[in-house]
Amino acid sequence: MAPCRFLPRLAIVGLLIFSLLGCGPSRQQLRKEAEDSRKIGEAYLNAGNTTAALKEFLKAEAHTPDSYILQNDLGLAYLSKNRVDLAIQHFQKAIELKPDYAPGKNNLGYAYLRAGENDKAIEIFMDVSEDILYATPHHPLSGLGTAYYRKGQFDMAQKYYLKALEINPRYPSALWGLGRSQIAQGNIADGTASLERAVALVPNFTEAWFDLGQAYRQSGQYDKAFKAFEKVKVLAPDSAMAESADKELNTLGR
Repeated sequence: MAPCRFLPRLAIVGLLIFSLLGCGPSRQQLRKEAEDSRKIGEAYLNAGNTTAALKEFLKAEAHTPDSYILQNDLGLAYLSKNRVDLAIQHFQKAIELKPDYAPGKNNLGYAYLRAGENDKAIEIFMDVSEDILYATPHHPLSGLGTAYYRKGQFDMAQKYYLKALEINPRYPSALWGLGRSQIAQGNIADGTASLERAVALVPNFTEAWFDLGQAYRQSGQYDKAFKAFEKVKVLAPDSAMAESADKELNTLGR
């Protein structure tokens, strides 16, 4: 009869274990919390707080690694931190999870551009630009322009920038790229006009101001060149581009 004395204790232990297990969050609750973390992370990312965004995304990934949207968000966060290698991995994961996810493909294309993988970028952008359901095809078309520009194929670059501008005539990145492509082909006047349109749309477009300054200098418009390079220094002080603007100003004798 001695063993019977332990039955109540065993029963109590069992009940405690069951109770503890029952009090834990369900899978559905964990996924809901992960979704909340992802949304908080997106808010941080939009506000420019990449570190806080990444913390929330990683927290969410612990319970929803199969979310293609989250994988895309992680890619954007890593790209913002200049971890292009990790960004590429997460964009690829997003596409593996949802093969028709055009935004993820487009982001992967731009990550390849950042990595200097121009041919891979072209392949991706071609695919996205042919997706009739993609809402912003001027993005991959402009990406194609950039990839061909970096390959030194300026006529092809101009072709795709123009295609992007047919869809959205006020797309600053395409106007900037078009201006650079035109100038690279010796068409300084049209290139200058394209760059002027870009900075008119986005007055703090530092890179376009720098290229515009060079275009003005090449065409002998030295006063305008001086103002453009000074604008660069105001927009991006203590940067490599500001140093380059200083060198251009020295060339102008200012």
